[in-house]
Amino acid sequence: MAGIGHYAVEFLKAHPGQRYTARGIVVEVLQSHKADFSAKRAALAKSRPELQFEQQLVAELAQRPALQKRMPNLMTDESVRPKLFYWADKGDLPPELIVGAKNSTGSVDDPMAHAEHALYEPIRRFLHTEYDMLSVRVDEKTSKNNRGPRGNQWLHPDIVGMLPKGVHWQTEDLQCAQSFGSEVIELWSFEVKVEITASNLRECFFQAVSNSSWATYGYLVAASVSGKETWDELEMLCAAHGIGFMRFQPDCPAESRVAIPGRKRSQIDWNTVDRIASQNRDFQEYARRVSAYLRSSYLDTKSWGL
Repeated sequence: MAGIGHYAVEFLKAHPGQRYTARGIVVEVLQSHKADFSAKRAALAKSRPELQFEQQLVAELAQRPALQKRMPNLMTDESVRPKLFYWADKGDLPPELIVGAKNSTGSVDDPMAHAEHALYEPIRRFLHTEYDMLSVRVDEKTSKNNRGPRGNQWLHPDIVGMLPKGVHWQTEDLQCAQSFGSEVIELWSFEVKVEITASNLRECFFQAVSNSSWATYGYLVAASVSGKETWDELEMLCAAHGIGFMRFQPDCPAESRVAIPGRKRSQIDWNTVDRIASQNRDFQEYARRVSAYLRSSYLDTKSWGL
């Protein structure tokens, strides 16, 4: 008789892109193939009566890395617990897993880049709704090119945010706190990716390290992390460099969460802020809005496009 792995793959193939826990898959499989597992259920009840049959299948499925190695379309999202399994059609696979695919420097449009751009505005709205954070999308197309073709590579993140600390304070209190050097704002940096995989992890991560050095907090944001080894290395890198990780759920933004908290920097690097502002119009506008708030203590959310 075929094992739970075979039935799980067939089930996921029939529901491409949909994500399930191991338990969710087992429940669905047993509903459709109850008779196929009757012999195994009886054998387990006889040899290990203390074990629950369903839980045994869940454990078997959750610990099958060899199955994924044989089937690159079988993906796992390790950024949540318990991890999620899903079947990715060729069009949804990361480019590095598609034979003959061109990367973002090729002549063909990169579908991952288009998907990434679709995340920017939902992430901005999520940051405002959940954290009262005001943010700006920083478009690389508004950067200067006066330092050569790679002179500004990894200079700025995709989204930059300002978190006012005393938004409900009286103006006089806020100005007083500012005069005595108290922290009245935090500046946040977000590097956005669709999916973190084993082959793009280090590039994505150190891009986030590079373009967030000026901010109070630096975060890498992605819709999913593929594979346990990828997740384990991401945790290690975040701990070593202080970058946080946020898992953003496009289908249900309210369920997005900070999976790995970032490490707070004691000071904002205003020299780097000035360097980026001198090279990118969107970031320059961001710096102007931050400056306007610090001068007036007035928070105009409309000017931030929110």
